[in-house]
Amino acid sequence: MTHSFFAALVGAIAIVLGGAPSSAQNAYITNSGSNTVSVIDTATNTVVSTIPVGSGPDAFGIFIRPAPILGPTFAGTPGSPNCQGKSVSALATKFGGLDAAAAALGFSDVQGLQNAIGAFCAG
Repeated sequence: MTHSFFAALVGAIAIVLGGAPSSAQNAYITNSGSNTVSVIDTATNTVVSTIPVGSGPDAFGIFIRPAPILGPTFAGTPGSPNCQGKSVSALATKFGGLDAAAAALGFSDVQGLQNAIGAFCAG
């Protein structure tokens, strides 16, 4: 096993075991032009280390990215003709009315809730 392969393997293990993605302390950036991996301290955005890894390093693994913005989900099936009615009925039953449902789900009013249901049902 070559030194550069071993360094890359150690770096990969450190990435996998290094911490939770939501609070990552370091980012590892490949530099194919210089055959290195830069270790970036995410708190200060500074390079804290450079690891020689051999010829042409490639990025791999699961990349940290923002979570997708998902709207609320409701009881109906998006695209089905009864989606809105089924969703409204389920919410009214669960919360004792749409006013209570809107308040419990963080909508400013029933119209906001109905708009969200419409967007959900439209798919």
